[in-house]
Amino acid sequence: MVLAAHLLPLGPKAWQLNATAGPLGMALFFTLSGFLITNSLYRNPSVSTFIIRRALRIIPLAWLYMAVSFVLFTTNADSMMALLLFYANWPPMDFTLVTTHIWSLCVEMQFYFGIAVVFLILGKKGLWLIPFLCLLVTLNRINNDVTIAVNTYFRVDEILVGGVLALFYNSPQKNVIGVLKKINPFYIMALLIISCHPDAGVAGYFRPYLSHRF
Repeated sequence: MVLAAHLLPLGPKAWQLNATAGPLGMALFFTLSGFLITNSLYRNPSVSTFIIRRALRIIPLAWLYMAVSFVLFTTNADSMMALLLFYANWPPMDFTLVTTHIWSLCVEMQFYFGIAVVFLILGKKGLWLIPFLCLLVTLNRINNDVTIAVNTYFRVDEILVGGVLALFYNSPQKNVIGVLKKINPFYIMALLIISCHPDAGVAGYFRPYLSHRF
């Protein structure tokens, strides 16, 4: 969906389907990522193994791409540092012409680091901070009138809601999962699509919580 949003005409411009498909694809991706990462830590509580696997999977290829982009396009030192350390999606938004898409990787890497620190300090019980952090991020978006953005503090609730789902999935009490399974996914998908539309208004605040069903 993200590739289609960038490469294909998905309908009349007035319908803004391209601008809807991108956030839709990212919401599903982030939620799935949050679920898998939290589930992995919950079942295999080794922070060192977690960090090593994440780093080896992401950093070598990401840094190779960045290195090539630095050679081909003029990049200042501040932008290089922000990209290499995955904080370019924080002000002043140090992206270059061919690295704007790295914002999503920044959100992911910051989540990985944050959840690893929480787990290292508090252990498995620290994962239960995820629901509260998720709500705080959403409240921050509401307070700042931001329905969608690339900054971690305005976007990471899409990942955190996947973590919440993983906690419910691993809980001995399966009541919540049972209720979710009873909800018709087509209704939720319709609402999710609406929440991803640029003109969704307040519905955009609920986007993370509608992507969990898939």
